[in-house]
Amino acid sequence: MKEKDILKTIKKEIENNTPNVINKIDLKSIEIDKEVYVEKSRKKFRFNLISSISLVMVVLVFVIVLSFIFRGNNIISKEEKVVVTKKDQIVANYVVSGMNVTSNNQSSISKIVSDSEIDYFNKHLNIVLEYLELTTTNISIIKKHDNKQYDKYEFKMEVKVKDVFNKENEYTLYYNEDRTIEDDDDHEKKMEGILVYQSKEYNFKSEEEYDTDESEVKVIIYEKNYRNRIEIEKEIENDEAEYQYTIFENDNKVKEIKIEIEDEQIEITIDELKYQVVKKDLDTYNIINLDTDDVFELFIDREQKKYIYRTNGKEIVKTVNIML
Repeated sequence: MKEKDILKTIKKEIENNTPNVINKIDLKSIEIDKEVYVEKSRKKFRFNLISSISLVMVVLVFVIVLSFIFRGNNIISKEEKVVVTKKDQIVANYVVSGMNVTSNNQSSISKIVSDSEIDYFNKHLNIVLEYLELTTTNISIIKKHDNKQYDKYEFKMEVKVKDVFNKENEYTLYYNEDRTIEDDDDHEKKMEGILVYQSKEYNFKSEEEYDTDESEVKVIIYEKNYRNRIEIEKEIENDEAEYQYTIFENDNKVKEIKIEIEDEQIEITIDELKYQVVKKDLDTYNIINLDTDDVFELFIDREQKKYIYRTNGKEIVKTVNIML
């Protein structure tokens, strides 16, 4: 049999045995979701175009791939991008700030700090910078993620945080969530899962209740022992907001930090010390002790990546407060 007869025979076999794929596709029924993107696994085929028979083999391989797709084999993998809501952002920010509060107190979590007042304030500075909006947070949420280690969790949240000196840290949250909508104004949402940072795991869970007038959010971070934990609570009503961070050891409260925001004024209470933070000019803030009326100044030196405190005619320099 001649080569052209062989080609005709192969072509006829392909036409007779290949399903009519195009006619089976209803283009009008296909909906395009802007939040979903599809990643196609790619396979590279190497071949030498020595003869036309090789070209026919490529066509046969293509037909085989099509048949796998229409038999339902997992040739195409899907990941769904989820829209990040303000509530998701709140939970992410609380997880990060909660880790900061915990790390700042690991060495003396149950002791009264006896350092100078500026040393004590600087120890909790990261949480202040967050509410001064000097840190930035970027969040992405994926549904149906591909990490098999955490496949019991439906959602994956990636959080990237930059501090005032552009130092970046990354956190990954794997979690399940439960949403309840009683009406258009009343919503509830619960999240529970794992926080992964630098290969270390922490448990977390959150509860959110909100309507048109007020909202309440509570986030709890803990390791294996729930008796050692940090609880973060937020209440917002009209233009007033109150935040509270509480650290527990063996179910005993050992530290409490409160932040109150009203009319763009920020007050922070660390244990028994209460401060007001007032912006003076670019990167300069006055810190007022509301119990003693003592004032010291904070200047953020972005170029040298230092915090400079000024009081009683002298300067006290602190290096970058490492974010965890």
